[in-house]
Amino acid sequence: MFSLEWLYSQSEVNWKELSDLCKVAPFGNKSLEYLEKALSNSMFKCELSAKSLR
Repeated sequence: MFSLEWLYSQSEVNWKELSDLCKVAPFGNKSLEYLEKALSNSMFKCELSAKSLR
């Protein structure tokens, strides 16, 4: 089971996890700096965070 939470602020983004997700998605290798810049330039920001309840 997972707890899902919508995040609307990039201050809560785990950049390392997002970078790892891009690698396995496969969206290619995106550096932490690239992702942070891309998100900060975006008008719309929303991330779904899933945390294991186990």
